[in-house]
Amino acid sequence: MKRSQHNRRHKRGTSLGSAALALLSASTIPTALAQSSNSSNSTTSSGGKRGLSIHGDTRTSDFNIFLQSSSPVAWYYTWSPWPNQYIEKAAATNNKKIEFLPLLHGVSNLDSDIARLSRGDITPGRLLTFNEPDGETDTGGSGISPKDAARAYVDKIMPLRKGSKEGGKWLISHPVVTGSPRGLDWLKDFCEACEDINKDGGGCPTDFVAAHWYGEFLGLQGWLGQLREFYEDPKHSFRPDLSSGGGGSRRGVRRQSSKKELEIIVTEMGLPQQDAETTQSMLNQTIPYLDKEDWVSGYSWFGLFREGSKDAQGWAGESVAMLTGDGGLTEIGAMFLGGQQAGVHPGESIGGDQSGDGSGDAQGAGPRSYSMMRLPEVVLATTSHALTSIDILLRLPLAMFVCFTKDLSRFDRNLAVQSPVGGAVTAAPIGDGLFMQKGINRQATGSGYGQGQVT
Repeated sequence: MKRSQHNRRHKRGTSLGSAALALLSASTIPTALAQSSNSSNSTTSSGGKRGLSIHGDTRTSDFNIFLQSSSPVAWYYTWSPWPNQYIEKAAATNNKKIEFLPLLHGVSNLDSDIARLSRGDITPGRLLTFNEPDGETDTGGSGISPKDAARAYVDKIMPLRKGSKEGGKWLISHPVVTGSPRGLDWLKDFCEACEDINKDGGGCPTDFVAAHWYGEFLGLQGWLGQLREFYEDPKHSFRPDLSSGGGGSRRGVRRQSSKKELEIIVTEMGLPQQDAETTQSMLNQTIPYLDKEDWVSGYSWFGLFREGSKDAQGWAGESVAMLTGDGGLTEIGAMFLGGQQAGVHPGESIGGDQSGDGSGDAQGAGPRSYSMMRLPEVVLATTSHALTSIDILLRLPLAMFVCFTKDLSRFDRNLAVQSPVGGAVTAAPIGDGLFMQKGINRQATGSGYGQGQVT
């Protein structure tokens, strides 16, 4: 789904949650948490097409079953340039390769988001740009005009591209529009603006295309077909140099010189507000189709949340949830992981919190013991230096109070997408009801939002 544009909160240095974080010295942070995304972010080594869309309201324990070594999940994204520390930890624990795809969500915070990419803890790979610019910010889009998006793309995103004269290292996507006539019209206007702004540089070349779809299977086929037809039109000079695999050319080439098809990654798809049988049928048709097409490089189902959650109760509906209310796999979740052929069955789960609001009890542990067990999972966020023993003793009483009263929910969200990079860590939450705003102001009708039936 989508998140609203960068409604970020600052670090809560005075909150009870922050006091709990301060209990740990830098030396006590688990190695897996301190590891950067460098070790696990590799498109070629991770393999597989299936990915996860992660937001701050997802319980950390819910990631476990999706990141077993045998899982087909190979990549994830967070609607932001911030990796998810819990995903990275689970992947490292299971010795699983997983690629993180950063997203530059909009133009308001573009400079700071680009700066986030340069910290050195994310291995350059695929970079997503501008989330649903044809949509409004209160429904999760980035609300950017085609002309403004083209200017930002040429001035700030193209220099990041692999092979650019600025020394960029990323494979970049065009902005990902809504799966609707409005989205396609925006894309056409964007490309025209690119040609006007960057005539000598070939418009706005791209290395791959990202797509969103909410609707029935036949609609998904049709939408991807429209995107392919649009991008493979020889008149579009913004197409990448596909003969060299993308990247390395600021000017596009004509279709007849291409040796490979432009790849599409479906970063959002689902069938909102349908019954379970209809939703399962849609996914059962979709997975084999996307797996078989060479031009599809990946796909992610919305959503990775529990039945009864805010997402399930909102615009998306219960039937798209990949997890039951207690954290087991639904039929949809099991299907996404391969189903019976892969030995995966509905109801399966792997440890962690199975009840409550995400800060509940672990299996076999009371509320207090579970809260105390969670301290090693968080990262230091209130100081730029290692804490001394005196520091820890001074902060211990308040931190103990936080854990015993289970006041952990506030940093659950705020740390969900942090990546520890030396010193202090700036929180960049993408939960807190951000892209869940879609459920307040936009509801799909008929066969779904993907066919442009938006209210």
